[in-house]
Amino acid sequence: MGSTRGVGLCMEGGGDDRYFASDSSQGVGHDMGLGMFLDLAGGDECCAGALSQGAGSWHGSGFFFDLAGDDGRMALPGPAGGVQGWGGEAEGWGSVGLFLDCGGKDRNSEGPADGGWKTRGLGGLAIDSGGTENKSSSPKPGAGLLPGEKAGTPSLLSLERDLHQALSSLPGSSSWKAAVEDLARMGKAGVEWLAARAFASPTPAMGSFLEDTALAVGEDAREALRKGLDRPFAQARALAARILGRLGDRSALKRLESLLSGDPSPLVRRAAAEALGRLGLDHVPDGLDALCKSKSIPDRIAAAACLEGTRCREGVDRLLPLLLDDPAWPVRQRAEGALAALGPEGAPRLREELKKRKKKGPGRIALARILGKIRDSAARPLLLDLLEDPDPVLRAEAVRALRSIGNKGDLEKLKALAPVEMNPLVRAALKGL
Repeated sequence: MGSTRGVGLCMEGGGDDRYFASDSSQGVGHDMGLGMFLDLAGGDECCAGALSQGAGSWHGSGFFFDLAGDDGRMALPGPAGGVQGWGGEAEGWGSVGLFLDCGGKDRNSEGPADGGWKTRGLGGLAIDSGGTENKSSSPKPGAGLLPGEKAGTPSLLSLERDLHQALSSLPGSSSWKAAVEDLARMGKAGVEWLAARAFASPTPAMGSFLEDTALAVGEDAREALRKGLDRPFAQARALAARILGRLGDRSALKRLESLLSGDPSPLVRRAAAEALGRLGLDHVPDGLDALCKSKSIPDRIAAAACLEGTRCREGVDRLLPLLLDDPAWPVRQRAEGALAALGPEGAPRLREELKKRKKKGPGRIALARILGKIRDSAARPLLLDLLEDPDPVLRAEAVRALRSIGNKGDLEKLKALAPVEMNPLVRAALKGL
Protein backbone atom coordinates (compact mmCIF):
# COMPACT_ATOMS: atom_id res chain seq x y z
CA MET A 1 0.00 0.00 0.00
CA GLY A 2 1.14 3.50 -0.78
CA SER A 3 -0.22 6.14 1.58
CA THR A 4 0.34 9.90 2.00
CA ARG A 5 2.78 10.41 -0.89
CA GLY A 6 4.24 6.96 -0.32
CA VAL A 7 4.80 4.08 -2.71
CA GLY A 8 3.96 0.43 -1.95
CA LEU A 9 4.81 -2.54 -4.16
CA CYS A 10 4.05 -6.25 -3.69
CA MET A 11 5.38 -8.53 -6.44
CA GLU A 12 4.40 -12.21 -6.45
CA GLY A 13 6.70 -14.21 -8.73
CA GLY A 14 5.21 -17.70 -8.49
CA GLY A 15 3.78 -20.41 -6.30
CA ASP A 16 0.28 -21.13 -5.08
CA ASP A 17 0.02 -18.48 -2.41
CA ARG A 18 -2.78 -17.19 -0.24
CA TYR A 19 -3.25 -13.56 0.74
CA PHE A 20 -5.74 -12.07 3.14
CA ALA A 21 -6.19 -8.30 3.38
CA SER A 22 -8.37 -6.97 6.16
CA ASP A 23 -7.89 -3.34 5.12
CA SER A 24 -5.75 -1.23 2.78
CA SER A 25 -3.32 -3.62 1.12
CA GLN A 26 -2.61 -5.57 -2.08
CA GLY A 27 -2.12 -2.65 -4.43
CA VAL A 28 -3.82 0.35 -2.81
CA GLY A 29 -3.02 4.02 -3.26
CA HIS A 30 -4.32 6.49 -0.69
CA ASP A 31 -3.84 10.23 -0.16
CA MET A 32 -1.57 10.93 -3.15
CA GLY A 33 0.09 7.53 -2.69
CA LEU A 34 0.86 4.83 -5.22
CA GLY A 35 0.17 1.14 -4.50
CA MET A 36 0.87 -1.78 -6.82
CA PHE A 37 0.35 -5.54 -6.63
CA LEU A 38 2.04 -7.53 -9.42
CA ASP A 39 1.07 -11.20 -9.78
CA LEU A 40 3.42 -12.85 -12.30
CA ALA A 41 2.40 -16.49 -11.95
CA GLY A 42 0.93 -19.15 -9.70
CA GLY A 43 -2.55 -20.18 -8.69
CA ASP A 44 -3.10 -17.69 -5.88
CA GLU A 45 -6.01 -16.83 -3.64
CA CYS A 46 -6.58 -13.25 -2.51
CA CYS A 47 -9.28 -12.24 -0.06
CA ALA A 48 -9.74 -8.50 0.25
CA GLY A 49 -11.37 -6.23 2.77
CA ALA A 50 -11.91 -2.49 2.39
CA LEU A 51 -9.59 -0.68 -0.05
CA SER A 52 -7.68 -3.62 -1.47
CA GLN A 53 -6.49 -5.12 -4.74
CA GLY A 54 -6.18 -2.15 -7.06
CA ALA A 55 -8.16 0.50 -5.21
CA GLY A 56 -7.42 4.23 -5.43
CA SER A 57 -8.54 6.45 -2.59
CA TRP A 58 -8.41 10.22 -2.09
CA HIS A 59 -6.06 11.35 -4.89
CA GLY A 60 -4.25 8.01 -4.76
CA SER A 61 -3.59 5.47 -7.50
CA GLY A 62 -3.93 1.73 -7.02
CA PHE A 63 -2.91 -0.94 -9.53
CA PHE A 64 -3.45 -4.70 -9.46
CA PHE A 65 -1.86 -6.67 -12.35
CA ASP A 66 -2.69 -10.35 -12.79
CA LEU A 67 -0.41 -11.54 -15.59
CA ALA A 68 -0.96 -15.31 -15.35
CA GLY A 69 -2.14 -18.16 -13.18
CA ASP A 70 -5.48 -19.65 -12.17
CA ASP A 71 -6.25 -17.29 -9.36
CA GLY A 72 -9.15 -16.70 -7.03
CA ARG A 73 -10.17 -13.34 -5.65
CA MET A 74 -12.94 -12.34 -3.32
CA ALA A 75 -14.21 -9.03 -1.97
CA LEU A 76 -15.31 -8.84 1.65
CA PRO A 77 -16.53 -5.85 3.65
CA GLY A 78 -13.53 -4.62 5.59
CA PRO A 79 -13.30 -3.00 8.99
CA ALA A 80 -13.40 0.51 7.49
CA GLY A 81 -16.85 -0.28 6.15
CA GLY A 82 -16.31 1.77 2.98
CA VAL A 83 -15.38 0.81 -0.54
CA GLN A 84 -14.69 -2.86 -0.96
CA GLY A 85 -12.60 -5.03 -2.91
CA TRP A 86 -10.85 -5.92 -5.99
CA GLY A 87 -11.47 -4.59 -9.42
CA GLY A 88 -9.87 -1.16 -9.77
CA GLU A 89 -12.21 0.96 -7.69
CA ALA A 90 -11.65 4.63 -7.08
CA GLU A 91 -12.91 6.52 -4.04
CA GLY A 92 -12.39 10.21 -3.37
CA TRP A 93 -11.65 13.10 -5.69
CA GLY A 94 -8.89 12.58 -8.23
CA SER A 95 -8.31 8.88 -7.52
CA VAL A 96 -7.36 6.20 -10.04
CA GLY A 97 -7.90 2.47 -9.64
CA LEU A 98 -6.82 -0.10 -12.23
CA PHE A 99 -7.27 -3.87 -12.26
CA LEU A 100 -5.63 -5.66 -15.22
CA ASP A 101 -6.25 -9.39 -15.80
CA CYS A 102 -4.03 -10.71 -18.59
CA GLY A 103 -4.97 -14.39 -18.50
CA GLY A 104 -5.71 -17.50 -16.50
CA LYS A 105 -8.83 -19.28 -15.34
CA ASP A 106 -9.63 -16.98 -12.47
CA ARG A 107 -12.49 -16.97 -10.00
CA ASN A 108 -13.61 -13.48 -9.01
CA SER A 109 -16.28 -12.69 -6.48
CA GLU A 110 -17.27 -9.04 -6.42
CA GLY A 111 -18.61 -6.94 -3.62
CA PRO A 112 -20.34 -3.58 -4.12
CA ALA A 113 -18.32 -0.92 -5.95
CA ASP A 114 -16.04 -3.45 -7.65
CA GLY A 115 -15.07 -4.23 -11.20
CA GLY A 116 -14.33 -0.76 -12.51
CA TRP A 117 -16.61 1.37 -10.37
CA LYS A 118 -16.37 5.11 -10.73
CA THR A 119 -18.27 8.20 -9.58
CA ARG A 120 -17.88 11.97 -9.08
CA GLY A 121 -15.44 12.26 -11.98
CA LEU A 122 -13.16 9.54 -10.66
CA GLY A 123 -11.44 6.80 -12.60
CA GLY A 124 -12.03 3.12 -12.00
CA LEU A 125 -11.06 0.57 -14.62
CA ALA A 126 -11.02 -3.24 -14.78
CA ILE A 127 -9.56 -4.83 -17.94
CA ASP A 128 -9.87 -8.52 -18.84
CA SER A 129 -7.51 -9.29 -21.71
CA GLY A 130 -7.82 -13.07 -21.78
CA GLY A 131 -8.58 -16.25 -19.89
CA THR A 132 -11.77 -17.77 -18.60
CA GLU A 133 -13.22 -16.07 -15.54
CA ASN A 134 -16.01 -16.92 -13.21
CA LYS A 135 -17.37 -13.65 -11.80
CA SER A 136 -20.25 -13.56 -9.37
CA SER A 137 -21.50 -11.39 -6.57
CA SER A 138 -21.77 -14.45 -4.30
CA PRO A 139 -19.45 -17.36 -5.11
CA LYS A 140 -20.96 -20.81 -5.35
CA PRO A 141 -19.87 -23.43 -2.82
CA GLY A 142 -16.63 -25.02 -3.95
CA ALA A 143 -15.54 -22.02 -6.05
CA GLY A 144 -12.00 -20.86 -5.41
CA LEU A 145 -10.29 -24.24 -5.13
CA LEU A 146 -6.57 -24.24 -5.67
CA PRO A 147 -5.09 -26.67 -8.22
CA GLY A 148 -4.89 -30.09 -6.59
CA GLU A 149 -7.55 -29.43 -3.98
CA LYS A 150 -10.42 -31.89 -3.84
CA ALA A 151 -13.91 -30.78 -4.64
CA GLY A 152 -15.97 -30.38 -1.48
CA THR A 153 -12.97 -29.20 0.57
CA PRO A 154 -13.52 -25.59 1.67
CA SER A 155 -10.95 -23.23 0.14
CA LEU A 156 -9.60 -20.05 1.66
CA LEU A 157 -12.07 -18.01 -0.36
CA SER A 158 -15.09 -19.95 0.84
CA LEU A 159 -13.78 -20.00 4.42
CA GLU A 160 -13.31 -16.24 4.46
CA ARG A 161 -16.75 -15.74 2.99
CA ASP A 162 -18.39 -18.10 5.50
CA LEU A 163 -16.48 -16.55 8.39
CA HIS A 164 -17.56 -13.06 7.43
CA GLN A 165 -21.19 -14.13 7.10
CA ALA A 166 -21.05 -15.93 10.45
CA LEU A 167 -19.54 -12.96 12.30
CA SER A 168 -22.17 -10.70 10.75
CA SER A 169 -24.94 -12.90 12.17
CA LEU A 170 -25.94 -14.08 15.61
CA PRO A 171 -24.38 -17.14 17.30
CA GLY A 172 -26.49 -20.19 16.52
CA SER A 173 -27.87 -18.78 13.27
CA SER A 174 -27.86 -20.84 10.07
CA SER A 175 -24.85 -18.93 8.69
CA TRP A 176 -22.97 -19.43 11.96
CA LYS A 177 -23.69 -23.17 12.07
CA ALA A 178 -22.79 -23.65 8.39
CA ALA A 179 -19.41 -21.97 8.85
CA VAL A 180 -18.69 -24.05 11.96
CA GLU A 181 -19.52 -27.23 10.04
CA ASP A 182 -17.22 -26.26 7.15
CA LEU A 183 -14.28 -25.69 9.48
CA ALA A 184 -15.05 -28.78 11.56
CA ARG A 185 -14.86 -30.92 8.42
CA MET A 186 -11.31 -29.68 7.94
CA GLY A 187 -10.42 -30.91 11.42
CA LYS A 188 -7.09 -29.82 12.84
CA ALA A 189 -6.18 -27.69 9.80
CA GLY A 190 -9.42 -25.74 10.05
CA VAL A 191 -8.93 -24.99 13.74
CA GLU A 192 -5.32 -23.93 13.18
CA TRP A 193 -6.39 -21.48 10.47
CA LEU A 194 -9.22 -20.07 12.58
CA ALA A 195 -7.17 -19.95 15.79
CA ALA A 196 -4.47 -17.88 14.07
CA ARG A 197 -7.14 -15.39 13.00
CA ALA A 198 -8.92 -15.35 16.36
CA PHE A 199 -5.77 -14.96 18.49
CA ALA A 200 -4.59 -12.09 16.26
CA SER A 201 -7.94 -10.32 16.67
CA PRO A 202 -9.66 -11.80 19.77
CA THR A 203 -13.03 -10.06 19.53
CA PRO A 204 -15.97 -11.55 21.48
CA ALA A 205 -17.67 -12.76 18.29
CA MET A 206 -14.48 -14.32 16.94
CA GLY A 207 -13.84 -15.97 20.31
CA SER A 208 -17.33 -17.48 20.41
CA PHE A 209 -16.94 -18.75 16.86
CA LEU A 210 -13.57 -20.34 17.65
CA GLU A 211 -15.03 -21.93 20.77
CA ASP A 212 -17.95 -23.48 18.86
CA THR A 213 -15.61 -24.76 16.14
CA ALA A 214 -13.09 -26.22 18.60
CA LEU A 215 -15.84 -28.03 20.49
CA ALA A 216 -17.12 -29.45 17.20
CA VAL A 217 -13.64 -30.69 16.25
CA GLY A 218 -12.75 -32.06 19.70
CA GLU A 219 -9.33 -33.37 20.69
CA ASP A 220 -7.71 -32.41 17.37
CA ALA A 221 -8.25 -28.74 18.28
CA ARG A 222 -6.18 -28.84 21.46
CA GLU A 223 -2.71 -28.34 19.99
CA ALA A 224 -3.66 -25.19 18.11
CA LEU A 225 -5.37 -23.78 21.21
CA ARG A 226 -2.42 -24.49 23.51
CA LYS A 227 -0.36 -22.17 21.32
CA GLY A 228 -2.76 -19.39 22.26
CA LEU A 229 -1.64 -19.57 25.89
CA ASP A 230 1.63 -17.91 24.87
CA ARG A 231 0.15 -15.16 22.71
CA PRO A 232 1.05 -11.54 23.54
CA PHE A 233 -2.59 -10.40 23.73
CA ALA A 234 -4.21 -11.03 27.10
CA GLN A 235 -7.58 -11.59 25.41
CA ALA A 236 -6.04 -14.34 23.27
CA ARG A 237 -4.53 -16.11 26.30
CA ALA A 238 -7.82 -15.89 28.17
CA LEU A 239 -9.72 -17.22 25.15
CA ALA A 240 -7.35 -20.18 24.76
CA ALA A 241 -7.55 -21.00 28.48
CA ARG A 242 -11.35 -20.92 28.50
CA ILE A 243 -11.70 -23.23 25.49
CA LEU A 244 -9.05 -25.67 26.71
CA GLY A 245 -10.98 -25.96 29.96
CA ARG A 246 -14.15 -26.80 28.06
CA LEU A 247 -12.26 -29.33 25.94
CA GLY A 248 -10.90 -31.05 29.07
CA ASP A 249 -7.26 -30.80 27.99
CA ARG A 250 -5.37 -31.94 31.07
CA SER A 251 -2.05 -31.66 29.24
CA ALA A 252 -2.42 -27.88 29.68
CA LEU A 253 -2.68 -28.06 33.49
CA LYS A 254 0.85 -26.88 34.28
CA ARG A 255 0.67 -23.98 31.85
CA LEU A 256 -2.72 -22.92 33.20
CA GLU A 257 -1.40 -23.03 36.78
CA SER A 258 1.50 -20.82 35.76
CA LEU A 259 -0.91 -18.34 34.18
CA LEU A 260 -3.00 -18.31 37.37
CA SER A 261 0.01 -17.54 39.54
CA GLY A 262 2.06 -15.31 37.27
CA ASP A 263 0.14 -13.72 34.41
CA PRO A 264 -0.01 -9.92 34.67
CA SER A 265 -3.56 -9.73 33.33
CA PRO A 266 -6.47 -10.33 35.75
CA LEU A 267 -8.55 -11.42 32.73
CA VAL A 268 -6.12 -14.27 32.03
CA ARG A 269 -5.84 -15.25 35.70
CA ARG A 270 -9.63 -15.54 35.95
CA ALA A 271 -9.86 -17.58 32.74
CA ALA A 272 -7.08 -19.90 33.93
CA ALA A 273 -8.82 -20.38 37.29
CA GLU A 274 -12.13 -21.29 35.64
CA ALA A 275 -10.36 -23.68 33.26
CA LEU A 276 -8.59 -25.40 36.15
CA GLY A 277 -11.93 -25.80 37.90
CA ARG A 278 -13.29 -27.63 34.86
CA LEU A 279 -10.22 -29.84 34.54
CA GLY A 280 -10.03 -30.75 38.25
CA LEU A 281 -7.13 -30.73 40.71
CA ASP A 282 -6.15 -32.61 43.84
CA HIS A 283 -4.56 -29.54 45.41
CA VAL A 284 -5.11 -25.79 45.73
CA PRO A 285 -3.00 -24.15 42.99
CA ASP A 286 -0.58 -21.32 43.64
CA GLY A 287 -2.10 -17.94 43.04
CA LEU A 288 -5.62 -18.91 44.08
CA ASP A 289 -5.38 -17.31 47.53
CA ALA A 290 -4.74 -13.97 45.84
CA LEU A 291 -7.98 -14.37 43.88
CA CYS A 292 -9.91 -15.33 47.01
CA LYS A 293 -8.71 -12.18 48.80
CA SER A 294 -9.06 -9.87 45.81
CA LYS A 295 -11.29 -6.80 46.05
CA SER A 296 -12.66 -7.65 42.61
CA ILE A 297 -15.94 -9.58 42.60
CA PRO A 298 -15.15 -11.33 39.25
CA ASP A 299 -11.84 -12.49 40.76
CA ARG A 300 -13.57 -14.07 43.74
CA ILE A 301 -16.20 -15.68 41.52
CA ALA A 302 -13.40 -17.19 39.41
CA ALA A 303 -11.73 -18.46 42.59
CA ALA A 304 -14.93 -20.25 43.59
CA ALA A 305 -15.17 -21.77 40.11
CA CYS A 306 -11.61 -23.07 40.41
CA LEU A 307 -12.23 -24.53 43.87
CA GLU A 308 -15.24 -26.43 42.54
CA GLY A 309 -12.78 -28.76 40.81
CA THR A 310 -10.35 -28.94 43.75
CA ARG A 311 -11.01 -32.27 45.41
CA CYS A 312 -9.35 -31.73 48.76
CA ARG A 313 -10.17 -30.43 52.25
CA GLU A 314 -8.09 -27.30 51.66
CA GLY A 315 -10.40 -26.38 48.79
CA VAL A 316 -13.47 -26.66 51.01
CA ASP A 317 -11.75 -24.55 53.67
CA ARG A 318 -11.26 -21.76 51.13
CA LEU A 319 -14.80 -21.99 49.81
CA LEU A 320 -16.47 -21.62 53.20
CA PRO A 321 -15.36 -17.99 53.78
CA LEU A 322 -16.61 -17.12 50.31
CA LEU A 323 -19.96 -18.72 51.16
CA LEU A 324 -20.39 -17.44 54.70
CA ASP A 325 -18.56 -14.12 54.91
CA ASP A 326 -18.31 -12.58 51.45
CA PRO A 327 -20.34 -9.36 51.15
CA ALA A 328 -21.21 -9.92 47.47
CA TRP A 329 -24.25 -12.08 46.72
CA PRO A 330 -22.88 -13.37 43.34
CA VAL A 331 -19.75 -14.66 45.10
CA ARG A 332 -21.81 -16.42 47.79
CA GLN A 333 -24.02 -17.99 45.11
CA ARG A 334 -21.02 -19.27 43.16
CA ALA A 335 -19.43 -20.67 46.30
CA GLU A 336 -22.67 -22.43 47.20
CA GLY A 337 -22.82 -24.02 43.76
CA ALA A 338 -19.20 -25.13 44.06
CA LEU A 339 -19.74 -26.75 47.47
CA ALA A 340 -22.86 -28.53 46.21
CA ALA A 341 -20.90 -29.81 43.19
CA LEU A 342 -18.19 -31.22 45.47
CA GLY A 343 -20.83 -33.50 46.96
CA PRO A 344 -20.10 -35.77 49.93
CA GLU A 345 -16.42 -34.80 49.92
CA GLY A 346 -17.24 -31.48 51.55
CA ALA A 347 -20.06 -32.72 53.80
CA PRO A 348 -18.00 -33.22 57.00
CA ARG A 349 -16.76 -29.62 56.98
CA LEU A 350 -20.27 -28.35 56.22
CA ARG A 351 -21.68 -30.24 59.18
CA GLU A 352 -18.93 -28.90 61.42
CA GLU A 353 -19.69 -25.36 60.35
CA LEU A 354 -23.44 -25.77 60.77
CA LYS A 355 -22.94 -27.20 64.25
CA LYS A 356 -20.82 -24.21 65.27
CA ARG A 357 -23.47 -21.84 63.92
CA LYS A 358 -26.48 -23.78 65.21
CA LYS A 359 -27.63 -21.08 67.61
CA LYS A 360 -26.39 -17.94 65.90
CA GLY A 361 -24.37 -16.58 63.02
CA PRO A 362 -24.98 -16.08 59.28
CA GLY A 363 -24.75 -18.73 56.64
CA ARG A 364 -26.94 -21.38 58.27
CA ILE A 365 -29.54 -21.14 55.51
CA ALA A 366 -26.95 -21.76 52.80
CA LEU A 367 -25.36 -24.61 54.75
CA ALA A 368 -28.72 -26.33 55.25
CA ARG A 369 -29.56 -25.89 51.58
CA ILE A 370 -26.25 -27.44 50.44
CA LEU A 371 -26.59 -30.40 52.82
CA GLY A 372 -30.01 -31.03 51.35
CA LYS A 373 -28.71 -30.83 47.78
CA ILE A 374 -26.00 -33.42 48.45
CA ARG A 375 -28.47 -35.55 50.50
CA ASP A 376 -26.13 -35.92 53.45
CA SER A 377 -27.95 -38.32 55.77
CA ALA A 378 -25.39 -37.68 58.52
CA ALA A 379 -26.70 -34.10 58.75
CA ARG A 380 -30.23 -35.22 59.72
CA PRO A 381 -29.92 -34.53 63.48
CA LEU A 382 -28.67 -31.02 62.82
CA LEU A 383 -31.45 -30.34 60.35
CA LEU A 384 -34.11 -31.67 62.73
CA ASP A 385 -32.84 -29.28 65.39
CA LEU A 386 -33.28 -26.40 62.96
CA LEU A 387 -37.02 -27.09 62.86
CA GLU A 388 -37.20 -25.41 66.30
CA ASP A 389 -35.34 -22.29 65.17
CA PRO A 390 -37.26 -18.99 65.36
CA ASP A 391 -36.13 -18.01 61.83
CA PRO A 392 -38.91 -19.18 59.42
CA VAL A 393 -36.63 -19.02 56.38
CA LEU A 394 -34.16 -21.36 58.07
CA ARG A 395 -36.96 -23.71 59.18
CA ALA A 396 -38.32 -23.86 55.63
CA GLU A 397 -34.87 -24.65 54.25
CA ALA A 398 -34.42 -27.42 56.85
CA VAL A 399 -37.76 -28.92 55.77
CA ARG A 400 -36.70 -28.96 52.12
CA ALA A 401 -33.33 -30.50 53.01
CA LEU A 402 -34.97 -33.27 55.06
CA ARG A 403 -37.42 -33.98 52.25
CA SER A 404 -34.52 -34.25 49.84
CA ILE A 405 -32.69 -36.73 52.10
CA GLY A 406 -35.90 -38.75 52.30
CA ASN A 407 -35.60 -40.60 55.60
CA LYS A 408 -39.00 -42.19 56.34
CA GLY A 409 -38.96 -41.33 60.04
CA ASP A 410 -38.12 -37.70 59.30
CA LEU A 411 -40.89 -37.49 56.73
CA GLU A 412 -43.41 -38.72 59.32
CA LYS A 413 -42.26 -35.99 61.70
CA LEU A 414 -42.72 -33.40 58.98
CA LYS A 415 -46.24 -34.66 58.25
CA ALA A 416 -47.11 -34.26 61.93
CA LEU A 417 -45.72 -30.74 61.86
CA ALA A 418 -47.78 -29.64 58.86
CA PRO A 419 -51.18 -29.14 60.62
CA VAL A 420 -49.76 -27.00 63.43
CA GLU A 421 -47.26 -24.88 61.48
CA MET A 422 -48.51 -21.32 61.09
CA ASN A 423 -45.77 -19.61 59.07
CA PRO A 424 -46.62 -19.48 55.33
CA LEU A 425 -43.01 -20.05 54.25
CA VAL A 426 -42.72 -23.24 56.25
CA ARG A 427 -46.21 -24.36 55.24
CA ALA A 428 -45.23 -23.97 51.59
CA ALA A 429 -42.16 -26.15 52.18
CA LEU A 430 -44.33 -28.79 53.88
CA LYS A 431 -46.96 -28.81 51.14
CA GLY A 432 -47.46 -32.13 49.38
CA LEU A 433 -46.31 -34.43 52.18
